[in-house]
Amino acid sequence: MIGGLGRDHAVPRSGRAAVPGGRRPVPARACSESRRSAGALAVTALALVLAGCAGVPSASAPRVIEPVPKGGLTDEPDVRFQPISPRPGESAVSIVQDFLAASESPERQHGIARQFLTPPAAKSWRDNEGAVVLDSRPSYVEARNGGSDVTIRTRLVGRLDSAGSYTPLSESYSQRFLLDRINGEWRISDPPPGVIVTATGFEQTYRRLNVYFLDQSGSKVVPDPRWYTAPRESLPNALLSALIGGPSSALSGAVRSELAGGVSLTSNVVPDANTVRVHLSGLGTLDQAARRGVSAQIVWTLSQLGAPGVEIFDDNEPLRLRGRETVQHVGDWGAYDPDDLPLSASGYFVRAGVVWTTDGRRATIPTGDLRAVSVGVSRDLRRVAVVSQSNGRDRIYVGPVAGPLRPGPIAESLSPPTWGAAAGEVWTVRNRRQILRVSAKGAASSVSAPDLESYGEVSVMRLSPDGTRVAIIAGIEGAGRLYVGTVSRAGRPTIDRLTPIAPGLTNATDLAWSAADSLIVLTRGGGSDAVLQSVAVDGSVAELLTTSGLPGPPSAVAAASTLPRLTVAESGVWRLRDPQEAWTAVPPNPGQDESAPAYPG
Repeated sequence: MIGGLGRDHAVPRSGRAAVPGGRRPVPARACSESRRSAGALAVTALALVLAGCAGVPSASAPRVIEPVPKGGLTDEPDVRFQPISPRPGESAVSIVQDFLAASESPERQHGIARQFLTPPAAKSWRDNEGAVVLDSRPSYVEARNGGSDVTIRTRLVGRLDSAGSYTPLSESYSQRFLLDRINGEWRISDPPPGVIVTATGFEQTYRRLNVYFLDQSGSKVVPDPRWYTAPRESLPNALLSALIGGPSSALSGAVRSELAGGVSLTSNVVPDANTVRVHLSGLGTLDQAARRGVSAQIVWTLSQLGAPGVEIFDDNEPLRLRGRETVQHVGDWGAYDPDDLPLSASGYFVRAGVVWTTDGRRATIPTGDLRAVSVGVSRDLRRVAVVSQSNGRDRIYVGPVAGPLRPGPIAESLSPPTWGAAAGEVWTVRNRRQILRVSAKGAASSVSAPDLESYGEVSVMRLSPDGTRVAIIAGIEGAGRLYVGTVSRAGRPTIDRLTPIAPGLTNATDLAWSAADSLIVLTRGGGSDAVLQSVAVDGSVAELLTTSGLPGPPSAVAAASTLPRLTVAESGVWRLRDPQEAWTAVPPNPGQDESAPAYPG
């Protein structure tokens, strides 16, 4: 049964992604530290998580719907379900209910669902204008005027726009349907544009894949999650069309694309056993740097489909780049990886005012007599920022890892420092209200965040690994909520479109970016209870994380895409190397006034 709306049986269709060639997976990371699993929608999981937050779970079952197979998306059967067609004598209410159930089957432009419509409506229904996602079947259905007027009511948990971008919601939903008699049978005459699906139907029908754009410097790819019902053979064209169509509204102004302006797809993307061939026009005016950006965007985007290589053509001629073969692989563009860290990267934390590494060493950071309360290291490991406390006030110090550190602003409070992709600046929140950008020389300037005033005090702020997004926890103590915005750098940096991505999540206390498209969030229940969970950047996936092995509730969190997760429990730092295992203490002396775990970034 799909969302309780119909009587047919559905077999979930897997939407999966992998990167060929034995290289660690890079695209389509939804909620996985190791990048070996991509999440599918679990829009109701967050509500379930919150309902169960009364105690700390010792080993909670993850809500990952679609794990990534090693062989790639093309190895998975593309199983669909066949909804029922209209039956003679159905009531108006049953027609509406069965129409909603059939709407969860996209075959032949929702061909079965159109059978529940009047002939003019079946012809004009715009099913490609996104979707509304309901938490369950309608809890209220009322027929009036003898059946010609049917209204449904329930809860809305998400909305998908026509470009495939998902927005989480938590609000009431009502939809009115008008019906006519056609040859004595009820049919809907005014279906709303787009489709209406339950959360269950959505997770069975849609695939989550990333479309990759570039950061403002053009040096890193930036994931833009989209959701598709297209069959597997249509996905290459769907992804390339989305790429040419440009970023979602949430990322507009924060990213760039080398495929914008004059570049077009001249024929269908052609996949075969060894390559995916992309035929474009309009690349001739681009210089080598721009062509490299085009290649990185296309290869990263299409690599999710499991193809061994990608070959790009410009006006029927192979695209040739210096130092590259015509058949390109994601490994050729590893430098564009937004989550990449140097092999020598480790975690950091503060022990009794001194900065240590998770390698069990005292960090070689020239802090002198500073009493550190938090630390942040740039992603290239060259620069460091330390917040020190003295006489009840905080001050940030910034400089090269080898020193010396320059003093920056002083305040009643400064949030833990966070670096973006660039090593030239570090961000912090002064007095829980003002976002500061501090240069490598210690000079500070404010960052405009027009939406922030209405959200209350900020307790945590973290820049995404690619520097194009920012996640914050804001609100009164005990009611902190998670928000994600984009960083526009057209002139003075500005945080735009700061919106809640997990409306049902309350009392958030800490967060960390586990990848450029997912976060780890720490929330507290009643008393001292706490829960760790992974949340996709578009709010579409929620997954409980184990707390097995911890001596008490977690109080802080740190994450990086290829490194163990870190947390603090009972004044000690703990790490989780494998999501299926238990947390273990970071040596050598756990429990000695340890706090503020952090990874580079």
